[in-house]
Amino acid sequence: YRLLLFANTGKDSNFENNYYDNSIKVLGEGINIRAGILVDYYNDFIEGVAANISANISNLGTEDAKNIRVSLFEQKENSNDGEGIAPNVKNKEIGAAKIENLAKKESKVIKFNWTPSKAGENYLLLVAETKKDIYPDDNDETAYVDVISKGADVAPILFYPDGDIFAGDNITITGRVLNVGKTNATD
Repeated sequence: YRLLLFANTGKDSNFENNYYDNSIKVLGEGINIRAGILVDYYNDFIEGVAANISANISNLGTEDAKNIRVSLFEQKENSNDGEGIAPNVKNKEIGAAKIENLAKKESKVIKFNWTPSKAGENYLLLVAETKKDIYPDDNDETAYVDVISKGADVAPILFYPDGDIFAGDNITITGRVLNVGKTNATD
């Protein structure tokens, strides 16, 4: 549904900000499971070092849910098969759990142990599945995790003036090399 609130006065000179609108979804009665990944971004994720990932599973519905399967996957990009513009993604299961019963309006946190296998960009996919869910669109969530290399990982950065640079201008360009890995870069 789309809700609209409009306020008006005879002396108003600008009607552009006289309304507020918002969309809401209205669901029927039944089971409504929502899955969410809880990633602790305050801690570093290091290649080859075990880390905890938590999942929050909620039953937002009006009935109790039974036999909920919760799975956490690491998404790996395969070589693009040439069809379409999206990469071919394969899900590697990290772990699975089963919730026997989740009462209406209740939540449960499940912990998974994940050992990142590669440094850089990693994506995790959480999926919660049960029968008779009235709104399955919110049963999965993806989270981005930046994993730090266990070895040295140097990254160059250039600093130069913003804006246009014209022929004959005297400018200063500064370069830095950062080690974003966990081991000293000594060579």
